[in-house]
Amino acid sequence: MLDARKLLGGHSGRWLVGALLALGAATSGLGLLVISGFLISSAALKPPVLYLMLAIVVVRFFALARAGFRYLERLVVHDLSFRLLAQIRVWLYRRLEPLLPAGLGEPQLGDVLARLVGDVEALQDVFIRGLIPPAVASLVLMLGAAVAIGLSSSLYSGLVLVVVFLVFPVGLAWLGRVRAHAGWRRQATTRGQLSSAWVELLAGAQEAVALGRGQHLVRRLAGLDQALERSGRRLTSLASGLDGAVLGAAGVACASVLTVAVAASHVERVWLASLGLITLVVFDIARSVPDSMWCLERGRAASQRISAVTELPAPVREPERPRPVRLDTLALEDAWLRYRPNLDWVLTGVSLRLEVGRRMGLVGPSGAGKTTLAHVLVRFRDLDRGRALLGAHDLRQYRPEDVRRLVGLCAQDAHVFDTTLLENVRLARPDATLGEVEEAAARAHLLDWIRTLPDGWQTRAGDAGDRLSGGQRQRLALARALLARFPILILDEPTANLDQETADRLLADILVASEGCTLLLISHRLRGLETMDEILVLEEGRIVEAGTPAELAGRAGRYSAMLARAGAG
Repeated sequence: MLDARKLLGGHSGRWLVGALLALGAATSGLGLLVISGFLISSAALKPPVLYLMLAIVVVRFFALARAGFRYLERLVVHDLSFRLLAQIRVWLYRRLEPLLPAGLGEPQLGDVLARLVGDVEALQDVFIRGLIPPAVASLVLMLGAAVAIGLSSSLYSGLVLVVVFLVFPVGLAWLGRVRAHAGWRRQATTRGQLSSAWVELLAGAQEAVALGRGQHLVRRLAGLDQALERSGRRLTSLASGLDGAVLGAAGVACASVLTVAVAASHVERVWLASLGLITLVVFDIARSVPDSMWCLERGRAASQRISAVTELPAPVREPERPRPVRLDTLALEDAWLRYRPNLDWVLTGVSLRLEVGRRMGLVGPSGAGKTTLAHVLVRFRDLDRGRALLGAHDLRQYRPEDVRRLVGLCAQDAHVFDTTLLENVRLARPDATLGEVEEAAARAHLLDWIRTLPDGWQTRAGDAGDRLSGGQRQRLALARALLARFPILILDEPTANLDQETADRLLADILVASEGCTLLLISHRLRGLETMDEILVLEEGRIVEAGTPAELAGRAGRYSAMLARAGAG
């Protein structure tokens, strides 16, 4: 969980300077009104001008000091705010990175984005708007009470000011915080749902319209928007009521302090206006207390939502003393894995050995556990039982990023960014030269097509690669993997969602392009697998058959049955 004290500890100097500047501005405002009240009251008695000169100079001083302190406070606090915002987001990203892609759990992309943006901003406000104003208000209250006691020569004036302050601004802020707790949590959750709905609508707009479900998604979006508006309206009404109550309390405090002072009969008449203005200044600053309480409550709700994601158990653990990686046999021994303790096993006792230089095919129906197996081999997930090995050592002894530099995964849903084709391929090696990028594209049989485009490599791929065909997206992902020069390459369903002719051409090109790599080809199609050194058949998380293509075809088993069905099709 985010340690707020540790986070603020790195900026404690800036926070203290900001608080002192805010206190200086508030104190200057207090002094300005106190001396202004005295000046106006004294001027009404028409004394000599020189008698008022000192008061005039002091008023000017406090006016300039208040403006200067306020400007410097805004400068320091905004700088601190942006620093905290960047630091919290970096912290959150570092917490999310180990959870991707396999350990994030239920939260959807839009909801994660809402936590990364809106909830982080709410958390940042805790340090600025949640902590500084109450501290300043408390100090100004004590100073105002001391001045009131000094002017009225009555302890009761200061006591009345403190009591009314504690009963109204502080008491009302606490009650409002209690009432707003559920509202802030509900609003944060609804905001996340709305963000998810927006992402879903934008990503699936074409399919939704084609299937006549566009209005359904729009109505769902409108319903969430209305729920968010209702929640915001209730919270705003509560905040307005609290603000009005504090303003009313200022009048009560002013009347009470003046009544006590007059009853004491010790206050000079020229200071009566100042005494009343002291109360108004204190309560004007006190108006920030309910808002600060709300910031704290909003930050609490945001912190709970952020912690719900960041405290998820990481699907892999970093070794304390990582071993250096080197090319060797990749193996699974009696591998068992499930996503959560209450779910069924996805892998059940799987064993395989991928020797250096070998080409292995892994086939099976959808849902057999093929992609999960690939995720284990690249350390997106660790096993619950059994061992995943690189050479003679468990994969847990290597850092995940080191394993992924050796073992590359080209997934069937590899993301294509809305940038140029050049940058999409170069993602694998940002320092690669254009010649190296073109070499990888040529091996993936993508280069000739790119050269026919008017903008060539500068052609944009579109959102999620929607300007490319399915085959072109897969070839681009393959070029990316080839550019990375992985010694061990795992291709997960590279021909998925393609027609048979395009799939056959792409698979043939893949097998040629990946020569020299240790290859694990995962597929539910059998055509083109006759060149593999070994084929494994995976069903319901188990290896049910293993052998060369010729051996499996000659048996009366699952693989030969799949061949027969494919031939009949």
